[in-house]
Amino acid sequence: MKKSVLLVLSLFFSLSMLSYSKNEFGIVYDEDFIKIGVTKENLTKAKELMGKASSEFKILALEKQKLEIEANQLVLDGAEKNLQKLDEIFDKMGDIESTIYKSKVRSQISMYKYISKEQYLKAREIAVTRIKEEQLKSEAEPLKK
Repeated sequence: MKKSVLLVLSLFFSLSMLSYSKNEFGIVYDEDFIKIGVTKENLTKAKELMGKASSEFKILALEKQKLEIEANQLVLDGAEKNLQKLDEIFDKMGDIESTIYKSKVRSQISMYKYISKEQYLKAREIAVTRIKEEQLKSEAEPLKK
């Protein structure tokens, strides 16, 4: 049970961090979702949510990167004399990491309003089958020549 929950969460973490696109969620295309009954309106709303979540993640990642650069500079300038500042920076970095994880979970919860876990997993199965068929087809083409 715990493993399946972690799998679903990791799938949605990945889904929420994928780049925003007009017609796909990673390997899962709109047509895959439509085949299992997700409405176009829900797809649009889910994509908007993904775009927003992706932007928030990028901003937080940049903030963390800025702090990492600051910390590296303080270490180069003398870690011992800058220990207090380094501690503060590392605390801020931890806060950012925490915010990132909280934001991911909240985005997933919001995403469930538009695409359920079950719908995503079914659409993903369709996508995997489609990809396997495409691979088999492309592998068979050189044999025809």
